[in-house]
Amino acid sequence: FHYLSTALLLLHHEPGLLSSLSKALYLQVAHKHGTFPSRVERNIRHAVHGVCERTGLSPVSNGAMLRQLLRRLNEELHGT
Repeated sequence: FHYLSTALLLLHHEPGLLSSLSKALYLQVAHKHGTFPSRVERNIRHAVHGVCERTGLSPVSNGAMLRQLLRRLNEELHGT
């Protein structure tokens, strides 16, 4: 979940990264953690899959889950 939390922090400060997961977001997360973008994508996909399994949600894409989590984070931070 380290990569996922880093991704959410980056998205909170720069939501436009949602439109370029592979070319920008995963690259920035990988750079921060000294790893490869493919490892970040796979790790986030695994986390998303785990969340869907545990909560009974239908499987969703990384982008869809990141959007939902970012919206929830913003609601919590801004009280909306």
